[in-house]
Amino acid sequence: MRSAQLGRSRSNYGFTLVELLVVIAIIGVLVGLLLPAVQAAREAARRIQCTNKIKQLALAVQNHTDTHRYMPSGGWGWNWVGDPDRGFGESQPGGWTYSVLPFMEQANIWNMGKGLPDGADKRKLLADMNAIQIADFICPSRRPAVPTGVKPHWTPRNCEKLEFSGKSDYAISVGDTDTADGPDGPTTIAQAENPNYPWLKDDKHPWNGVCDMHSELRLAEIEDGLSQTYLIGDKYLRPEAYEGVGAIGSPMYTTGDNETIFTGFNRDVQRSTKLPPFQDRPSLVLPESFGSAHPGVFNMSMCDGSVQSISFDIDEETHRWLGVRNDGRTVSNSQL
Repeated sequence: MRSAQLGRSRSNYGFTLVELLVVIAIIGVLVGLLLPAVQAAREAARRIQCTNKIKQLALAVQNHTDTHRYMPSGGWGWNWVGDPDRGFGESQPGGWTYSVLPFMEQANIWNMGKGLPDGADKRKLLADMNAIQIADFICPSRRPAVPTGVKPHWTPRNCEKLEFSGKSDYAISVGDTDTADGPDGPTTIAQAENPNYPWLKDDKHPWNGVCDMHSELRLAEIEDGLSQTYLIGDKYLRPEAYEGVGAIGSPMYTTGDNETIFTGFNRDVQRSTKLPPFQDRPSLVLPESFGSAHPGVFNMSMCDGSVQSISFDIDEETHRWLGVRNDGRTVSNSQL
C-alpha cells in the first residue's frame, strides 16, 4: 500500500508528453513575439551609430572648410585617387573622402606615399592606401567594415591596379545634376594643370550642390542657408553588391560602388537629388541616388552639421530642392 501511494505521489509531480509539448509551444510563441522587438532594438542601435558616423564626417568637412576656406573638392575624376603631394582643393585628384582624412584623425593614411617621386614605389603605397577600409565610412546596417572587390578592368592613373579596396556607404551631394556619368578626368597631371583644360564647369554642367569635379566651393555660395542644404548622407546600394563586384554582366557587378573610397569625382562617393531616395532592394541599380539599408529612412547631414533621418516618402521636389544650394527655396522640418 505504501509503495502504491508513493508511486502515485511521484506521478503527480511529473510532466506528460502533451504538457511538455504545450510548454515548448508557449516558449516558441514568446520567442516569436520577442524576436522582432530584439531585431528592431538592434537596428535602432545601428541607425544611431550610422547617424554618429555621418555627424563626424560633416564635422570633418566643417574643419576642412575652416582651415582652407572652401569645401573639400570632388577631385579630378574616377580614374584618379588621392595623392598627399597634391595638397587640397583643385590640385587634389582624390575626392572629398580623401581630403577630410586629416580632419578625422586619419592623417597617417592621408600621408601614405608622401614625398616619393611618381614611380613604382609611390604607386604601390597609394594602392595600399586605397585597400584600407576605414570603419567610419561604413554603415553598420549594411555590411562589415572590410575591403571589397573592385571592377577587374580598372587601373587608376596614379596607382597600381587594385583587387580589393575600401568603400564608402556615405556620399556628398552634388545637387540635382548628373554626378559622374562618364568623366574620367584628365589623362596626365600636366593636362590637369593646363588652365585651358575643360573641367565640367559650363552651361552643360551647371552643378549646384556642395561638391563637384575640381571644385572649391566657399560657404558664401550656399545661398539657401547651411541648414537648408544637403551635405553628406547614406547612399543607395543594391544588396547584391554589398560584398564587392564581379566582372561586367555578373549579378554582383554594379556602378556606384565599384572603384575605391579615395577616388576622384565619382558616383562611388557622390550622389544627386535628381532622383528620389530608395531603400536598398535587390536587382534595382540606382548609382546616383541617396538611400540606405535602414527601414523607412536614410540619414542626411545638412551643411550646418545637423543630421536628419529623412523618410523615403519625402516629396520628390522637396528632396531635389534640398540638394540645391542656390534655388531660393526653404524647407521646414515637417516636410522631411
